[in-house]
Amino acid sequence: MKVLTIQNGEQNMLADFSSYLAKNNFQDWVTVKKDSETINFQAKQNGDVIRKLLITVKAGNDILYVDISGKFTPEDISGIINYTEKGGAKKFVSH
Repeated sequence: MKVLTIQNGEQNMLADFSSYLAKNNFQDWVTVKKDSETINFQAKQNGDVIRKLLITVKAGNDILYVDISGKFTPEDISGIINYTEKGGAKKFVSH
């Protein structure tokens, strides 16, 4: 797992990241919006197995990128999404 935090990030950083995802065949899985946070999940998969998961959390001008490599199922991803919807993402990004 790799984690990158950016304070006072700019919108063009997200645009560059989106371009990278498109070029590398990542699929958008879900976007969760809660209060001032936006959480995006993108996955790169081989058949039913997800090999790489990228999570982007944007809260105001702060951006958090989480890059997770491994073997995941859609059920694993669902569990992570449910965790973030219950406020778990606030533990990662401080305002």
